[in-house]
Amino acid sequence: MANSLYNKSSRTQIYKTLPSNDVGFNGDIILSQIQGRGVYLCSKVNGRWHVSSKMEELRKIENTSTKDLITNKLTVIDNLDIVRISEIASDTDKFLMLDGNTVKFVTGANLLSYSGGQTALTFGISDTNVTKCGAGIVDDDFIRVNGTTFEGRSASEVLSDIGGQASLTFGINNTNAVKIDAADVADDDYARFTANGLEGRTLAEIKSDIGTGNSALVPSAGTSGHFLKHDGTFGQVAYSNLSGTPTVGDGGLTQNNFTDADHTKLNGIEDNATADQTQSDINALGITQVGTISSGTWQGTAIGDSYISSASTWNAKQDTLTFGIANDNAVEIDDADAASGDYAKFTANGLEGRDASQVLSDIGAAALAGSSSQDFATRILTANNHILAKTVVYFDAETANTIGDGATGAIDWTHNQKQKVTITGTGITCNFTNPPGPCNLLLKVVQGDGSDVIGTWDSDIKWAGGTAPTLSNANGAIDILSFYFDGTNYFGVGSLNFS
Repeated sequence: MANSLYNKSSRTQIYKTLPSNDVGFNGDIILSQIQGRGVYLCSKVNGRWHVSSKMEELRKIENTSTKDLITNKLTVIDNLDIVRISEIASDTDKFLMLDGNTVKFVTGANLLSYSGGQTALTFGISDTNVTKCGAGIVDDDFIRVNGTTFEGRSASEVLSDIGGQASLTFGINNTNAVKIDAADVADDDYARFTANGLEGRTLAEIKSDIGTGNSALVPSAGTSGHFLKHDGTFGQVAYSNLSGTPTVGDGGLTQNNFTDADHTKLNGIEDNATADQTQSDINALGITQVGTISSGTWQGTAIGDSYISSASTWNAKQDTLTFGIANDNAVEIDDADAASGDYAKFTANGLEGRDASQVLSDIGAAALAGSSSQDFATRILTANNHILAKTVVYFDAETANTIGDGATGAIDWTHNQKQKVTITGTGITCNFTNPPGPCNLLLKVVQGDGSDVIGTWDSDIKWAGGTAPTLSNANGAIDILSFYFDGTNYFGVGSLNFS
């Protein structure tokens, strides 16, 4: 690189010859002193050096100071180090800002606008405000909002503000806090005051504490009808403590002859019934028929065969049913979701329910119901008698084929009885794949681009008159060829030039 005027590290300040274009960089400025011709100012722009007029006086540049330079005409290509900027009255209180490649003075308002700052801060406690501290805030204070400023609050002041205690006072006095005063307090215990707090008491301990006299708080076995007495025990109520004359049943019982045993005998006796019948009395009744028992449990001895109208029939019954799918066994349902209308199917242990769709799936059949469509894609529909169609029997679409110039193609009659082939070019061979059995077939031949010819037909075709028809050769022409397949040969005839 050539020496430039602003390169302070260069030792040579004056170039001795004019520079060539293959040295230096755009923006370089040098002085060239040509012996006998003078000093020239050279600058490189767009890859070429430009030489100014003769500048003999520039040899005095060593005595020139930077303050004598006219800076408003100075263009800096690379970095510029600014050592000092003199203050000008009109630029007082302004700032330097780089705008692209230009350093310019801007006011404080301009700088705030460029940086998105506020001209002046708004103090307060509203949204986006700046909050400032009031007087008296010290380290460890809590902050409380006071008007539009923060003030400091000590711990004791905060407690006073919120009505709290500096420390809790425990005990069983008024306004005191209460704490547990027992090591064995457990879940579901009842609380009881101690001298210092609370202890836990179990239900048994409470019964003992209040002196019920019966730890169970319920009548013990064999005391049905007893009452809880004033002393905490259970027992009968003395007749002397009752007012009036108590009566039971027909009123014939008195306080002197009504015992616990009598009470037991009377349990369950209907109104107006007598309770003086013995076992022999009941046996003597000769009961021959028992009505419907709507509730309770009927208890009795085994019924002898002599009491059954057909003892032989009764004896032939099994004492216990044997379930399973073996001969003579009873069969039970072995299916949690069996429902009405299901068909029964044996399982290893009994019967399960199968709905119509499941049965069809089991036997590999498809439903034929109403006018719904059925998929026989993987099945053969076999009819051993007549098939009557009362509407239309049709194919969902004709099968399309294409055979190109000089190619060999096959019409696969196992796919469809109605097919189309589009031919393009000449030298075409058209073969057939036989259908499953004798049937009628239709082939639509479409000319792809005109003058197309099928040169060779399947050898199993026998044409009417012994010669294949000459196909139409116009672009897009359509011919229909009909065939009857007898299981071995195709018998064909053509209908030509449909338009």
